[in-house]
Amino acid sequence: TYSLNPARMVVGGFSAGGYIAMAAHVSRDVTADSQGRDLTIYGPDPWARASALQDPEFLGAYAWAGPVSMQAAVDSSEEVFWNTSQNTNIVSGAKAFMGRGQAQSYSLLGTGVDELLDAQASPEELGPIGYNGGSSDYLVKPWVHLPLLEAACSTAGVPLTSSVSYNTSHDNMKKEFDPDHLAQFLGQFGSTPLTGYGTNPPALFYSDFYNDDYEAG
Repeated sequence: TYSLNPARMVVGGFSAGGYIAMAAHVSRDVTADSQGRDLTIYGPDPWARASALQDPEFLGAYAWAGPVSMQAAVDSSEEVFWNTSQNTNIVSGAKAFMGRGQAQSYSLLGTGVDELLDAQASPEELGPIGYNGGSSDYLVKPWVHLPLLEAACSTAGVPLTSSVSYNTSHDNMKKEFDPDHLAQFLGQFGSTPLTGYGTNPPALFYSDFYNDDYEAG
């Protein structure tokens, strides 16, 4: 084991990884979502429950172009912009993968980050969420997903800060994200960004995350 301490980490990700990061953060200790599913790390297994496993408690979550609602991601993709052979196949593949309109029958009900926040018994204990979308992202549209996240965080009392990078597509978010917004988000935990990372970094690294003496707050 690496003796990692989630309580000193901000979980983050891009695209689907952003969804996973936000969902992992807000679903902590949720034993029954709106569909009755146990989303804890140990699940419904009584033997696992008897172990020392606990849901990770992160400092916060940060998402780059992450879908807040997988259902909304699928629904909002069905428009003129996608009316090419290649993109129609992409949408059909997404539906098949997520079990909508194809042989699979898995329901997406309750899987949205906004829905998971509604199922959270102690939202006041959750750390903040940061979100960076792209104004030209027609795959995960921030004008569709951000309002869902803003409403859910407002109701739950979870701090949210967001930024939309101008003229940035989904794939380009990986290199055209907003570094200042990320720095400000991590700065609230006492993190100091390393200098000299250039103007087009694939990622930012923060020195205090590698400091054994680092304590948040």
